[in-house]
Amino acid sequence: MAVVGLASTVPYFPSDQQEQSFWETIPKSPPDATRVPQGFSKKLSSPLAWKADDIAHRLSAYEVQLEAGDVVAVESALGAFKGYSEISTDTFPLPKQLAQRLKNVSRECYGGVGFSVVCGLDPSKYTAADNVALFAGIAAHVAPGRGFVDRKRESARCRPPPQCCIREDTGFHDGESYNAEIMGLYVLESGDEGGKLALSSSFSLYNELARTRPDVVETLAAPWVLDTFKDYNKYPPLRVPFLHQSGSDKVIFRFSRYPMTGFQGLVRNPALPIPTKAQVEAMDAVQFMAAANSIRVPTGSGDIVFINDQAVMHARDSFRDGTGSKRHVLKMFLRDPNQSWPVTGPALEQRQKIYGPNRDDGARAEQWWTDFEMGQEEEAPTNG
Repeated sequence: MAVVGLASTVPYFPSDQQEQSFWETIPKSPPDATRVPQGFSKKLSSPLAWKADDIAHRLSAYEVQLEAGDVVAVESALGAFKGYSEISTDTFPLPKQLAQRLKNVSRECYGGVGFSVVCGLDPSKYTAADNVALFAGIAAHVAPGRGFVDRKRESARCRPPPQCCIREDTGFHDGESYNAEIMGLYVLESGDEGGKLALSSSFSLYNELARTRPDVVETLAAPWVLDTFKDYNKYPPLRVPFLHQSGSDKVIFRFSRYPMTGFQGLVRNPALPIPTKAQVEAMDAVQFMAAANSIRVPTGSGDIVFINDQAVMHARDSFRDGTGSKRHVLKMFLRDPNQSWPVTGPALEQRQKIYGPNRDDGARAEQWWTDFEMGQEEEAPTNG
């Protein structure tokens, strides 16, 4: 049977009419028997499967506030680290109680609501290099494994190049075509206006899709051809699912519209397969359902947001820079091996690309971007 494709370009932002049409496809009385692809759960039971109405009024419960004494301890650890070349919990030592609070951030990300915010730093007090070290040092106590954030698999910390900075709204996604277990975002400057972070439970999304549109689950679990928008000799298109199994009680979303639609001047290669009608419906379903069950997390200068990028989708409102304040956010990909979820197949390959060795002898060497340099934009991933 022929696969139905769409000849016209699929927009990154679906229209209001598309949204109305989508909600009309949701049955008012879903069938009692849920049919999902073999091996997938019919329903995920987990604190990660939250509803926005249940947690929006208590976001402060997911914050870790650094008091004055904590900041002194962090700055002391920064001073101790300067005698070393590799950041770890040993070279960035913190008092036991503070270290335990940061470890609880990891537990919240993997087994709680899937996100937490560490507040209390003042980035304006530190140099660019010191801010990177502070971020990495605190992150090491949350999740000790660091992932590569660039396509060359060299850089462990990303200062997004100006060309990659998206000022408009972004759709809900789980990062790039391969991404993190835990994503860390350190807000150095928040800009003049807007830029609020939106979060939505992927587990809750999965449950709704399994209950009302199991055909979408099936489509998401099948391979998709994703454009890399790079030199195909170095970075050929990927053929991976957007939805992966993780044991018998978890799923992992690896979702983003832009490799299928293009975004911000990036045009999907017309030689690649045209998105099918089922794929467009699946992308729209993710966007509309995620937005309907989303919360806004206010962030300001000095906040470090940790997000389970496997189970929580994120988006961002548009923002505007001021004359004296330009939005500046550092990003890291993190992993706690003691809490990591089991994966196989393409998801395992993606994980190894990020967290595995990058040298022929099995070693791992990291570079750190503290300032933008020409050429970084070629290797930097694109969000959306």
